[in-house]
Amino acid sequence: MKKRRPAIVYLLHTFTFSIYFFFWIFFIMKEINEILGNKVFNLKIKIPCLVGIFIVYLGLVVTYAEIAESSIEPLLRLAISNAILIFAILWLIILIRYIQQICTYIAKIERDYGTGKPISKGITTIMIFIYLIAMINVQVHMNRIINAVQENRGTIPGRTGSRSQSFPG
Repeated sequence: MKKRRPAIVYLLHTFTFSIYFFFWIFFIMKEINEILGNKVFNLKIKIPCLVGIFIVYLGLVVTYAEIAESSIEPLLRLAISNAILIFAILWLIILIRYIQQICTYIAKIERDYGTGKPISKGITTIMIFIYLIAMINVQVHMNRIINAVQENRGTIPGRTGSRSQSFPG
């Protein structure tokens, strides 16, 4: 588990044209799995799905840019622009769902460790639409959890036995 500076996370996301975002979300999900001692995020499915849809979307955008000035059929142009819209919406829906799932587990872990007011799924979802500043909020809360885990040596206060539990998903 690694604490990350929220501002650096956001700047890396911005300066790498969102490439860092995919690494960041992978590591956040992986760290949540480690903290819970449970595979609540199947990274072999979630990350390729998110990246794959984004790549198809970018491919369609590039294709549309290439044919926009050509004498291609207007119907084909319309079909490609509709596909771009569909993939953009699909990617956004999946992104929102993933961030909400992350928030659910972060809030549960924060309540278990007593780290203060847990992350708000609603506020974080709204922050997605403000230049993806949800990353900053999620990272701040993950850093709190990492501090609590390190202070408690991985044991959830007030509980004995394994950290492995089932959580809502």
